[in-house]
Amino acid sequence: MRLHENIEVREQAGGSRLFGVLADLLRLALAQADGGSRSAGTGDGVTRLRNLGSLTEEEWRELLRLANRQDVVAVAWDGIGRLAQELRPPRSVAVGWAVHAAGIEARYEAMVSAAEWLGDFSARRGLPEPILLKGLGLSACYPVPSHRRFADVDIFLPEGYRQLDRALAAEGIPVCDDFHHHTVFVVRHVMFENHFTLLDGASCRSNRRLERSVLRCGQGQMRQVTVGKSRFGALPVTQEAIFLMRHAAVHFTARWIRLRDVCDWTVFVRRHAGDIDWAEFWSVCREFNFHRFAAAVCRIASRRLGADERALRIPADALCGAEELALRIEADMAACNTQTPPRRRAMLLAGKLKRYLGSRWKRRVVYSDGEFSLLVNSLWAKVRKPRSLLLRK
Repeated sequence: MRLHENIEVREQAGGSRLFGVLADLLRLALAQADGGSRSAGTGDGVTRLRNLGSLTEEEWRELLRLANRQDVVAVAWDGIGRLAQELRPPRSVAVGWAVHAAGIEARYEAMVSAAEWLGDFSARRGLPEPILLKGLGLSACYPVPSHRRFADVDIFLPEGYRQLDRALAAEGIPVCDDFHHHTVFVVRHVMFENHFTLLDGASCRSNRRLERSVLRCGQGQMRQVTVGKSRFGALPVTQEAIFLMRHAAVHFTARWIRLRDVCDWTVFVRRHAGDIDWAEFWSVCREFNFHRFAAAVCRIASRRLGADERALRIPADALCGAEELALRIEADMAACNTQTPPRRRAMLLAGKLKRYLGSRWKRRVVYSDGEFSLLVNSLWAKVRKPRSLLLRK
């Protein structure tokens, strides 16, 4: 289906209003990063936020379920905390929401503790300093870092990942090697992904080219970040901006992106917009054909979450069709289904095939590779790592 043929996309994108209400709560929560302190009831967005007062208890419960599917329960809870009292959810819902947010905070502290252990372990063994990616590294950009939910800790060791894996194995910590661009191990009940490449190049040749030509060129100017009492490396801001957008685009083609991904982009550019080389960013996006996707995500971040679109310097060619694509991406986000995949292998594989065939329109707005090339490389990647085909996700 061509983008302009999707005439019902506006109605689909919210499931409607609950999706919009959730986005408004996130916008209110993330406004704290700008030093905002007012409660809802005055100021921008009041008309939409007043709709909260008309929500039934069951609609509030559905809003909590939606926030959970979008991985933004604790961030949305921050937004609820800034609402006028009459706009807040019923006590029965509020208690459950608060408990869920507290669980995310506790999990965050466990992940920080595990990351501290790994940083100390690497330093004591004289191993290369791990580079933090995505979740834990991005959490510092949030008004409340412990409210950024994530399932694991991602580190990047392009040269020394095998050294770390061997050192962990010597400590009796099992290391799983069933994936194309990272290994997996568990420390203190926290899963780590030890990346030896930033992007999965096994299924996509352009990912390999992008990583070689752009993402690794800034490794000499790595930043430093602190997690607890340990120090880690971080990508230079322009390379990290490119990586974040490409990583989101890859997830979008594989399944979907969530409001959490848009929140990540919003808080990252609020913190680092002045340090990003936007000319390089958009040049790379255009060269690798995900400039339209990037522009659409920027439009969603601006319209839904209050990002300053002027600071993003979106070029005219990327803006062409960006609003329509943004609406279609929103519809895809709102429809994301996190139900447990089937256990039977035949049904699991059939579901993955159906999803792949239905995502062709996504691949057209993300990859520069041809459809045949993507299919062949993806199949060969599964042959090389067959267990990855049966992952229930």
